[in-house]
This record gives sequence, C-alpha cells and structure tokens, in this order.
Amino acid sequence: MFHPGLPDWGGSTSLSKDNCRSESFKVRGKHGVVIRDSSPGYRMDVVAVIQELGYYTELFSTGGYVPGFRPWGRRTAYSVAGMVCRTGNTTPPLSNDVFQPLVAAALYVVEVLALHVVELQQQLRGMTPNRPGRNSGRPSWKVEVVRAVDRRIREGDPFDVALDHVVAERLADGWDPDDPLLRVNLISLAHETGRHAFHYT
Repeated sequence: MFHPGLPDWGGSTSLSKDNCRSESFKVRGKHGVVIRDSSPGYRMDVVAVIQELGYYTELFSTGGYVPGFRPWGRRTAYSVAGMVCRTGNTTPPLSNDVFQPLVAAALYVVEVLALHVVELQQQLRGMTPNRPGRNSGRPSWKVEVVRAVDRRIREGDPFDVALDHVVAERLADGWDPDDPLLRVNLISLAHETGRHAFHYT
C-alpha cells in the first residue's frame, strides 16, 4: 500500500515516522543521491496523505495503522512540513497614484459609459428584428445579404473591409478576383441581419 521509499507502519504506534520524514523530504537524483531538501509545499502534501490514511484504516486488511494511531500525533501537516506561518496579506496595497485613477475609471465605465452601451444595444436590437430562431420563415442568407448591401449603398455607408488572410482564403476557395464582395467583411453584414455569419459555402 505504501510507496517503496516509505516504511510500512502497519501496527505501528511509534515515532518511526520521523525516519520517513527525513527520507521522504529529500529530493534525489536519478542515482539516488540527495540533491536538496524538498519544498515546504511538497512536504505538506506528503504529510497530509500519510496522515489522512489513518482515517481509512478499516479499509485495509493489511498494512493499515492501528486504531487511534495518527502519524505525527496532533501536529498538522502544515507544521510538520515546516511551513512558515504568515499573518495578514503579504501583497502590498496599491499606492494611491494607481488605486485612485483605477477606481475613477471603473466608476466612469459603470456610471457614464454603461448608459450609452444599453442604448446602443437597444438600437442594435431594433436594427435586427429577425434574429436566428425567432422567425423560421425568414429569408435565406442570399436574400438578406442583398438587402444589407442595398442598404449600405443607398445610405452611402462604406463596407467594412475583410482582413487580408480572409481575402487570401476566399481566393484559395475559388473566388473570382474581380468579385465585388471579395474584400467586403461579410461578418459585419451578417450581424446587420441578425446572423452570426452567412454560411455560403
């Protein structure tokens, strides 16, 4: 049940665990030579596992601890591992020249910008009344993209430009280099119709 490097404490109530501590708290190289002491965090994990096995003694037919035995007695894994007890927050507080502008910016976002964001969201909902799933009889993307293009032309609203790698992918997919939509950002057009994208392939 135990790791080969740990002693079998079956039936033990002695302090043979001290030997375990000295052995298991060392980091060894591939040839078994001690390189250094293990970190306190690692030691605490090892001790915690060894101690918690005592809660399940009745599950082991052999090799379990005798009833009532707890490695290292009442000591916690934290103290056995040699962890340094820290009190309070070890992270220093922000200086006022950082904290005050940060809070001011956060308040500006919440108290000023948020109101405009809500208004813009409402406007966007008004521009896209037929969202996917809300109208099963909506036109196909071919009809909607034409409507979106016509609206842009009618209102003199320039098209958003597609990224270079998108244009390259379209050409690789067989688009005509003279296609008027080659460099148009179709994602933004799709958003105008309430779609996430036009599935034209």
